[in-house]
Amino acid sequence: MRILPLAPIFAAILAAAPAMAETLDIKEGLWEATSTLTMDGVQIPPGLLEDLPEEQRAQVERLDGRPRIDRTCVTQKDIAQGFQRFDKESACVRQTVAATPRRFEATVTCGGMLAGTGAARIEAPDTTHVRGTATLQSLLGNVGMTLSARWLSASCGKP
Repeated sequence: MRILPLAPIFAAILAAAPAMAETLDIKEGLWEATSTLTMDGVQIPPGLLEDLPEEQRAQVERLDGRPRIDRTCVTQKDIAQGFQRFDKESACVRQTVAATPRRFEATVTCGGMLAGTGAARIEAPDTTHVRGTATLQSLLGNVGMTLSARWLSASCGKP
């Protein structure tokens, strides 16, 4: 499952791999997620953020360790196709390690500003909850993500 608008480098991490035989068994509809992204080991040089294009600046600023709550609509097509519509926002490629209706694990290789390798683990303990973690050892430092999501309603309008 993918929760928007997370930093695009993690879009592929949160989505089940399109080619896998089994997808996460979750409900379609409106989902709400709390995510936290952190980056250890690197200090951003003064002035660097101001020089970055707006989209890249937003990605770096998002790595501040503060929880973020986002909502997105997940369709049956998203689930059936392994959430590949969200992969377009990512500079990462996933290699599935394990995939069941309740768990997804992958290794991750990312390019671009946060080029590096890492791992992701997503669990769906039931059809209305998803939780996960991801790590990325990048050229700029170690990036970590935690995610906790819950299904709100079958309708993508307000619950």
